[in-house]
Amino acid sequence: MKKLKINIVLPFPVTKPVGGAKIMYEYANRLHERGHQINIFHSIKRPFKKSSTPLFLKRLMFAIRGVARPKWFSLHQEIKCFIVPEISNQHLPDADIILSTWWQMTYAINELSEAKGKKFNLIQDYEIWKGDEERVHNSYQLPIQHLVIAKYLQQLVFEKSGKHPIHIPNAIDTEKFFLTTKIGERHPRSIIMLYSEEKRKGTEYGLTILKKLKSEF
Repeated sequence: MKKLKINIVLPFPVTKPVGGAKIMYEYANRLHERGHQINIFHSIKRPFKKSSTPLFLKRLMFAIRGVARPKWFSLHQEIKCFIVPEISNQHLPDADIILSTWWQMTYAINELSEAKGKKFNLIQDYEIWKGDEERVHNSYQLPIQHLVIAKYLQQLVFEKSGKHPIHIPNAIDTEKFFLTTKIGERHPRSIIMLYSEEKRKGTEYGLTILKKLKSEF
């Protein structure tokens, strides 16, 4: 198998656990394990994002905090991590493949030269909660190979762009998530639920149902 140079692009330095970034770091580790050379670039500036903080000040703050490499995720030591002002030809080395996530970064990698690698973007959600809906939809039409983690996203991208993205579902890491107590031996009324402060994820509805269940049982 040919050893590839792969640049992975994230829309910001990831200072705390974030699900979408964790998936990208997982890809980085597993591609490294297959013998590929991996660089990860965290961008300070991204298309259509306005900031009142000067770019040089942001760079200084991130440098002082030492967050180019995530402290909450165990990346292979041979994987190199960088914080760059923006995703551009000037700040990225040549590679065979470039892989981004988040709709704004699709526009950034679209402007890169062919020398920066074949362009892929991983769509992990319908990213309209903090974005211009029209620009999100237009990002699907850019000449980039889109990847999606769910079939509903595959259908959505096709409906908005006429293009067929590749469906690559997230896997379950069975070294971290595994059965310790047989289902039949568990307490029949035990419940676990994902909690998120993001309103769009519907935690309030889950809590409402849990309260109803508690009162009934």
